[in-house]
Amino acid sequence: MSAPVKPVKLEQDSSYIHISSSQTPQAIQQQAAAQNVHLEHKGPIGELEGEHIFEILDTRRRAVSRDTEEGKTAVDSAVDALKGEEGVKDAKVMETRQRTKR
Repeated sequence: MSAPVKPVKLEQDSSYIHISSSQTPQAIQQQAAAQNVHLEHKGPIGELEGEHIFEILDTRRRAVSRDTEEGKTAVDSAVDALKGEEGVKDAKVMETRQRTKR
């Protein structure tokens, strides 16, 4: 029996993208780099095969903040660039939100 996959810790001010693909995370990163999009693989989404979370980085390899206009532009261009790549079924921006306490 395999151990359960731990959830990925997402920072509130960073930008993340959910990619569905039959390719490895390394192949996705290489395809993105060819499109001048820098990604860092954060981990899979649960135990789902082919579902990955990537953090979007700027040219200096720092996390892109979604709170700035420049960050929103970088995120949108990353999603558009990756949707057209071979083997990528879907790419969408992930929203991080605080869980409410009861």
